[in-house]
Amino acid sequence: MFISFECPYCMTPNTAEVDPDNDIDQQMIQDCEICCQPIELFITESDQKIYVEAKQEWE
Repeated sequence: MFISFECPYCMTPNTAEVDPDNDIDQQMIQDCEICCQPIELFITESDQKIYVEAKQEWE
């Protein structure tokens, strides 16, 4: 499944592929599709919905 999030550097929409069975409560680093800055993603689940929190890598 793909989730959408906004780059914390350039505010551009991005997508990330998430495996609901393995990626919940995990952290991953993905480069922005536009500005190429590293984005720290935190994947969580609540009420059977998957959420992503995107932060600057050194925030």
